Amino acid sequence: MRCGAGIVCLSDFTQQDIKAGRLVQLFTTTTLKIEQPINIVYYRNKELSKRVSSFIEFMKQAVKS
Repeated sequence: MRCGAGIVCLSDFTQQDIKAGRLVQLFTTTTLKIEQPINIVYYRNKELSKRVSSFIEFMKQAVKS
């Protein structure tokens, strides 16, 4: 963990922290590559607000990287 408090299982969003040396990957030979869906839960009535639709598009791009 970035605060130095222990070991944690994180998603691939941490790759930048690993490359920058802020996180150290342990057990590199036994790391399991498990993909799980990400769900965005929101209230939808007639039309999505720009804020919600922008966030959804941002997350789609972030997850692809």
